Amino acid sequence: MDCDTKISEESYKFFEDIDKYIAKAKDVESIDISDGLPSACTSFSRNWESKLKINGTAEKICVKCIKLYDSLDYINKTLPTDTNYKKDCEFLNVWLNLKLYNNVINETDCVSMFYDELEAHCAGDCLGSLSDFQMYNIKNDDLDKMKILYNLHYKRSEIRDLIDTASNKDAKLLLEPSTLCFNEYRIAASKCNNKDSKFCKLLENFKNEYEKIYPVVETKSPEF
Repeated sequence: MDCDTKISEESYKFFEDIDKYIAKAKDVESIDISDGLPSACTSFSRNWESKLKINGTAEKICVKCIKLYDSLDYINKTLPTDTNYKKDCEFLNVWLNLKLYNNVINETDCVSMFYDELEAHCAGDCLGSLSDFQMYNIKNDDLDKMKILYNLHYKRSEIRDLIDTASNKDAKLLLEPSTLCFNEYRIAASKCNNKDSKFCKLLENFKNEYEKIYPVVETKSPEF
């Protein structure tokens, strides 16, 4: 039996603080797992390695999941009724969905199983129990849309970083990421048949955030 899937308004709430979450995700992606694995990941990956399509994936996701959990500001520090706690949980859930999407061999191996088994291997040392929140598989259509939004904001963040750090002679480095971002945005916009949908509203929010970069570019030299 395949995993039950769902989606709700709460699933998208973390996009209200997307810049914060993108920054945390970037930090996690820069981790070098060759520096050593948490003991929980060593034992956990023995079981999950055979369930994923690419060798070594279980270890990588395990390490990054633990690091991301540790970096979240509210997930283990506030009451489950706190809005920020819920945002942290939903972001972690989306992040794990994206990592496992099209990666599991058997579609009966669910996101909740991955997290619950990892939590059991941690035995309280590296992951905490999520009070009043259960990890879940997001409906594929919604996950695809979330992936589009997430990637657009990720690229926007990279572009902003380049603008802030690049010298005049590096201005051409902006061409590729900005072109990719524009092309992805056009594809996403073509999916907006219902302007009142959550996806379309969040896509409009992305556009507004991206346009905030323009005044910053104008303060740079003509090369930009």
